[in-house]
Amino acid sequence: MTDATEKGRPLCLRRIAFGTVLLVVVPLVLLLVLEIFCRVWFAYQVGPSVLVRGLGARVDSRFEEESVENHFNVVGEFDKYHPHQSRYGRDPKSKERFKVRINNWGYRGADFTAQKPADTIRVATLGSSSTFGFYNRDETTYPRYLEDALNQRCPDQRYEVLNLGIPHLPVYNIYHLFINDGVALQPDIVTLYEGGNDSAGFYGVQLSRPRPVRDRLGRVKALRMVDYVLSFRSVFYQFCKSVFEERDNQFTREEVERHAEGKSEDFLTCVAKIRAVCIEHNARFIVATQQINSSGYRLTEDAAKARLTYEDECRYVLDKIERGERVSRYEANLYVHHGMMRDLRAWAAENDVPLADAILALDHRREVLVSWLHLSPEGNRMIAGVLAETILADGCTQ
Repeated sequence: MTDATEKGRPLCLRRIAFGTVLLVVVPLVLLLVLEIFCRVWFAYQVGPSVLVRGLGARVDSRFEEESVENHFNVVGEFDKYHPHQSRYGRDPKSKERFKVRINNWGYRGADFTAQKPADTIRVATLGSSSTFGFYNRDETTYPRYLEDALNQRCPDQRYEVLNLGIPHLPVYNIYHLFINDGVALQPDIVTLYEGGNDSAGFYGVQLSRPRPVRDRLGRVKALRMVDYVLSFRSVFYQFCKSVFEERDNQFTREEVERHAEGKSEDFLTCVAKIRAVCIEHNARFIVATQQINSSGYRLTEDAAKARLTYEDECRYVLDKIERGERVSRYEANLYVHHGMMRDLRAWAAENDVPLADAILALDHRREVLVSWLHLSPEGNRMIAGVLAETILADGCTQ
């Protein structure tokens, strides 16, 4: 072996080592620093557990399985919970987990019989997660408050309010739930508080943008596993992923209008079908407008202080669309929802259907929305109040 070869080998090894450090070690150290920074920042925002275990520390796998979000008792064209199924909710502020009572019919609340009790006015409340009380304990849902309000205002008359709300259901599924279960319960009064899920396209055509490259990569099992592990363990990866998803969730005017096409008409068609069934079975039908926001979360403190009304927010979104700016998914949903609520008011007036204007009732207290459409206990109390006023417009005798 020549001296040149012997001298060249250490030099080559040093170059390989340097290249390895440059291409592998330095990026890993940089990623580690970014991960630590993200953990410290999110620990300040969320809680100290993020420092050690990341945002995955907040996920309780058993809770996810038993969350109120999951209901797999499929009955024809709708689904609900299994009778007396174990289900849990979580407080949006404290993150405290609490038990939710599912009754003998697979709905929320106390058990009840198909046969209506004697001398009782039975009210069936139709809707989805806002009616169910997604973030609320059993005693703070609006159907529960409504029963209390009716019985307090009419002490000589007994009212029984049944909560038939199931999370995620649009009005098409709610209609089938009503004709399958609701009619058999012999309600004297039927209320409907819905619209958000239909504006979003739940169980139908949802607003989305094509992602051909990401979709092709997503079909690779190994990459899906890497994505799952990093999404659960790495705060920095979750942050980066959310940035890309936010960019994907910005939509043009054409995309929003295509998303809105036909939704209001379909919504009112099902509302009219529910009314027709109520007429057939001698039940009084009451519709309610639904209050939502375009943020996806509770209104910011500044927006709440400014008393930003539903119409103000709709006008802001409409102006963005008119200027050709892209809008978020929740802003697009609000645009569609606004048309639905406008048409619902007109339909109710044309057909002489009592309307409880929950949008108006909550307009100057919109901080009671703990998400884009879910309500705090105070918000539920306000919804119950406007429904009670509408139900008792002609007095306690129905």
